[in-house]
Amino acid sequence: MAELFLKLHPNKIYLQHFSKGVSFLGTVIKPYRIYIKNQTKGNFYKKIQYWNKLLADKQGKLDKEDCNQFLSSINSYLGILKHYITYKLRRKMLTQNLSLEFWKYFNYSNDYDKLILKNP
Repeated sequence: MAELFLKLHPNKIYLQHFSKGVSFLGTVIKPYRIYIKNQTKGNFYKKIQYWNKLLADKQGKLDKEDCNQFLSSINSYLGILKHYITYKLRRKMLTQNLSLEFWKYFNYSNDYDKLILKNP
């Protein structure tokens, strides 16, 4: 058997009870469920607020590049969230927090897991 000669940094380990979960890739993994971290939800909310403000600053008009950047940004969060039990969160973020002006440009899928650009 090969020896790896790895050392744990004494100030960079934190042991806690397994029921508190393990933070990993924007989630908290617990024995029987995986939760989205509040930080991930907050970052998604902040990104939606950023786009709402940008749309307001542009008087409700988005060009093609803005639409593509918006789709990439929001679909990235939706792509992460769809792997977990987050249907209600996705629905709330898109229907309650996203400005109504966006629906001139976009549609959402039935499961709120992807935004789709409308044809001009």
